[in-house]
Amino acid sequence: MRRLICPYCGAEAVCVELKDGKRRWKCTTSGCDAFVGAHARSGAPLGTLANRELRLCRQSLHASFDLLWRKYKFGRTDSYQFLAVVLGVPKKKAHIGAMNLDQCFQAAYEVRIALEKFKSSRREGVAYVLGLVKGEKSGDAVSIDQPDQPDV
Repeated sequence: MRRLICPYCGAEAVCVELKDGKRRWKCTTSGCDAFVGAHARSGAPLGTLANRELRLCRQSLHASFDLLWRKYKFGRTDSYQFLAVVLGVPKKKAHIGAMNLDQCFQAAYEVRIALEKFKSSRREGVAYVLGLVKGEKSGDAVSIDQPDQPDV
């Protein structure tokens, strides 16, 4: 197994088995609540260690993000490509479990806008997401249904 260091206190984390048989990586410092889930078969961490605030942020983001491909049928692969573009990382590194708090807030902002567009119409949602994926700036992509603004 790999060595995992807590980003909050610098202590080493260990992989522990829970009562339900699942495993998680947990910081060894008493009072530090940082942990991350572990892959069922390999025991590899499913992301980076997170404190309560970051875990709640990641869970909230996942709930919203998953709507793109579950409810609005955008496509899971395309949804993760969208996430990669929003974060400015390669698609294989676009995992909510690896995000820090700033990245979570950035992704949540863009996902919220995308969901608003999808709620309005599938066409607007797809146009917004594909606009970002094709390299348009966030502000440009948001202005799909807004009149052009003069340059200041």
